[in-house]
Amino acid sequence: MKKSSFINGAFIATFSIFVAKFLGIIYVIPFYHIIGEQNGSLYGYAYTIYNLFLSLSTIGLPSAMSKIVSEYNTLGYYFTKEKVYKIGSIFVSILGILSFIILFIFAPSIAYAIIGNNTGGNSIEDITFVVRIISTAILFVPLLSMSINLLLQHLLVKY
Repeated sequence: MKKSSFINGAFIATFSIFVAKFLGIIYVIPFYHIIGEQNGSLYGYAYTIYNLFLSLSTIGLPSAMSKIVSEYNTLGYYFTKEKVYKIGSIFVSILGILSFIILFIFAPSIAYAIIGNNTGGNSIEDITFVVRIISTAILFVPLLSMSINLLLQHLLVKY
């Protein structure tokens, strides 16, 4: 019975990743048609930087936490599972705050590195603004990712 609980946890984690990727595909196609070419390039600049810093701020911890939580649920170590989750959440929050600060402060330098002295199209100020806006997501997305994994694990235990 305990082994099937672990397999169910792994299945839910894999399924949630698949659903998120599928929704992203469905979302992006009409999104580019709505915002147009120039704003699409701004989105591309910001998303590249966002994705890099999101990867750095989570460092694969949500996936690892999903596996750890599933294993501790299987073994019946509920207190240890909660403790590990809290430590992981604190760690991811600190990394998210550091990533936000770096992105927000160095947004003009990042914008200049992206387009240099090119004229026409998007300006350095436009890219700086977009990078600063997207940097606020780094404060919330890593912690939300951890919380969603724990929520899925609790649903698994209930059903």
